[in-house]
Amino acid sequence: WLAVNLLHVRESHSLKPDALLGLGLAGCLAAGAAMARRPGYRSAVVGGLAVGAAGAMKYNGVLGALPVAIGAWLSAGESRGLRRILPPTLVVAGICAAGAFWLFNPFLPFNETAHAIARGNIHAVFPEWVDPPEGPGWEEPIDIDGPGTPAWIARFGALGAVVYHFAFSLWYGTGAIATLAAPAAIVWGLRSRNAMVLGSSALLVLWFGVIAISPIPLSRYLTPVLPALAIVEAAGLCALLNRLAPQRSAAATALAVVALLAQPLGSSVRFDSLAARDDTRVLAADWLGANAVGSRVGILGTRFWHYGEPLLPSGVRRVLLPSAAAVDRRVVDYLVTHEHELYWSTLPPGLEARLGPRLELLADFDPRAGGSGAAVFEANDAFYIPVAGFGAVSVPGPHIRIYRVR
Repeated sequence: WLAVNLLHVRESHSLKPDALLGLGLAGCLAAGAAMARRPGYRSAVVGGLAVGAAGAMKYNGVLGALPVAIGAWLSAGESRGLRRILPPTLVVAGICAAGAFWLFNPFLPFNETAHAIARGNIHAVFPEWVDPPEGPGWEEPIDIDGPGTPAWIARFGALGAVVYHFAFSLWYGTGAIATLAAPAAIVWGLRSRNAMVLGSSALLVLWFGVIAISPIPLSRYLTPVLPALAIVEAAGLCALLNRLAPQRSAAATALAVVALLAQPLGSSVRFDSLAARDDTRVLAADWLGANAVGSRVGILGTRFWHYGEPLLPSGVRRVLLPSAAAVDRRVVDYLVTHEHELYWSTLPPGLEARLGPRLELLADFDPRAGGSGAAVFEANDAFYIPVAGFGAVSVPGPHIRIYRVR
């Protein structure tokens, strides 16, 4: 189920740290379970190293300390007082976690640029908690009117982000069955005596609570805890089927696994099929490399992020256009525009009406397939492959047009 999960497949393709962090958190879950089964300082050292490595992969990996702490508390046995709350194995794990984090990030304590980047990342997620770094490049983007949170989330108030991750991230990423089963499985897991299941459930609750605070809901924020969700759902499913059909639990489990795999596997196959095709940005860059070397090119449609733009080939000079009014034959030879339902590729209203007489369309790279239905994109992510409705798209990327300026 994890191998065919759309979120996991997508982030692995893109080499996002979220997928690697999933490996780190899986290590934390395994280490916490080992501490509960085999109490001792050796397992505590391994648990600390796992937490430090997870935090080094991405800072929020330090939340992997929770299943390790659960393992230490379970291994405390009949201890009383402070040794029960703060077992020696937990102290050892904490020291090793800090040491491992420093080992993997030796520059972090002394590098001001690293401090600014870390602070900027934290400010982007928790703007009310941490001020942005000072200096060039860190100015507040107060003039940026971003896509914002989808309107339907606002109806749920403080729980809006959690609802979003269930209704969008999990629904399209893991499939309907896994999404509907997740709340019951997590609640069941919190009552489990199995250290791996308990640690996974507790980590999921903590993770949902943390990402719910962020004003920017992104489905990839759930990718790191997909191994934990897989563990909880697998354990809950096996326990349920063993109770309902003890004589046929193997066959029932096989059927349940097929049902769980069907939707995410189908989505991942269709996603891969699209991702393997030449993106409109690649097609546009190839056209410019073949026809516009030595020319001046302006680009319109970019809002904030530049991900919707084709990468200009060598020999093509980029001319910055402050507005559509700056499009002039004396300034640019070609104009490239990109537009999409995503905010990041938005053309000025009435562009063709204003510039039509001055433009000659030479190339048109349209990603739409022209079939029925609509592609589903994540509004807050500048990612041009859908998570559902794949049949509405023939190739990835925004709609790109290339004009000669007359």
